[in-house]
Amino acid sequence: MEAFPKEKIVTNGGALSFDKRKASLKIHLMPFEYHGSETVETEILIDGIELPVESLESLQGNTYVFPVNPEDGYIDGSVYLEHAHHPVDVTKIIFGKLKGSKLETIIEGTVALSCEGLEHPETEEEYDDFSFGLSLVVTTG
Repeated sequence: MEAFPKEKIVTNGGALSFDKRKASLKIHLMPFEYHGSETVETEILIDGIELPVESLESLQGNTYVFPVNPEDGYIDGSVYLEHAHHPVDVTKIIFGKLKGSKLETIIEGTVALSCEGLEHPETEEEYDDFSFGLSLVVTTG
């Protein structure tokens, strides 16, 4: 197994859609060079987030922990790399301050590259799954 260069996964903000206990999140990633041959432009998409609050204001200062797929209550997420959608298991979301339409957010989880068998283009070794923690400001709306 090969280690994916996870330092290339850098956020460029995001967007949160929230409607009465249901949310979805789009995490924009900075474009990055993938093994010198192509620039990757992608984002992490997270759907089906069930939250026990009815308003954006109520999210402030709260931390939510989630199980991983296939346990009940998991969050459905993915990132598109090399012609495949790779599962993203979000295990924690921490909401900070809401300032106007901007909400400070920290997302923790794992990208499951082994599910689709993403390989290093030179060694053809499969990449390991990797954990991440991303801090970003999301636009709400």
